Amino acid sequence: MSSLEIISFSYNNLSGRIPTTVGLHLPNLERLYLVHNQIYGKIPLVITNASKLEILSLANNFLTGTIPTNLGNLHELQYFFVHTNQLTNEPREHEFRFVKSLADYRMWRYLQVGSNPLNGVLPNSIGNLSSTIENIYISDAHINGLIPTGIGNMSGLTGLDLVGNNLAGSIPSDVVKLKKIQGQYLNNNKWQLQGHIPEAVCHLTNLVNELSGLIPECLGNLIIEVSFDHFENEWSSYSRRVTEFNR
Repeated sequence: MSSLEIISFSYNNLSGRIPTTVGLHLPNLERLYLVHNQIYGKIPLVITNASKLEILSLANNFLTGTIPTNLGNLHELQYFFVHTNQLTNEPREHEFRFVKSLADYRMWRYLQVGSNPLNGVLPNSIGNLSSTIENIYISDAHINGLIPTGIGNMSGLTGLDLVGNNLAGSIPSDVVKLKKIQGQYLNNNKWQLQGHIPEAVCHLTNLVNELSGLIPECLGNLIIEVSFDHFENEWSSYSRRVTEFNR
């Protein structure tokens, strides 16, 4: 059925593998939904031959192997959901190669690959992802190392979720560039992010956060609703300012 544009088999009990020919005979396929099934095996590399794909949603299955490094061939792809599987990083690779392959790609909006044992480091090239990308979800993915400084280049980002990894170091001051950010979740990292919360956070007027550590004094200048349940230490010295947030 070469004219087929949408396949949606989500929330069933389908089992088995994704056919290796799925990208060869469906040249007009735009949306593929296989969420919440019992699909196992690898994501076929030839899936990128379905060059008109805009949405590829394979989350909540039992997929194994690696995330294809040729996703950049899908020039129309905007939504990529493969979270909650058993996908891993390339063997003997330190950085995530699939992220590198997406550098300078201009169509992304949602990239959700969390809840997989990826086990690697976010490359600096993540900052080269499209300025149109809105949401990055890579929580509980065994990410090690630092938060790349170039992350501030993704100016369209509204949500960044890196919860439950092994991130260390400090929060880059480049976050000041994320003017549209509304949710930035960095809590529960085993190696723990350290140092002060950068004053750059005070310029993110849409932010609803779950950070922990010292509260910058300049936060008193923000008129937003903020939850301070995770903040420690200098609460008392800024309590008067914080009351302004809820007026």
